[in-house]
Amino acid sequence: MSDLEKKQTGLQKVSSFLNSESVKSKFSEILGSKAQGFISSVLAVCSQNDLLKNATTESIYSASLMAATLDLPINSNLGFAYIVPYRDNKSGIVSAQF
Repeated sequence: MSDLEKKQTGLQKVSSFLNSESVKSKFSEILGSKAQGFISSVLAVCSQNDLLKNATTESIYSASLMAATLDLPINSNLGFAYIVPYRDNKSGIVSAQF
């Protein structure tokens, strides 16, 4: 983990991760020209939910990839797919699931 990643919290961390070249290229591979809009919708959903802001980036990525693979939009208003945060009571780690 770089020094920048250690200093980032919440939405900044999620945004940096989702906008990294490797992640963007994976979504482009799956969604083509719709990739950037999909990433933006995932960020919008995360910005509206305090638990998702603090979920592990890997779990958000996994849930997002599942929706992308199924070509389902992540938008609470549409109701096709959701990323749901949950906290492990033993470890306290917040994860996201599709």
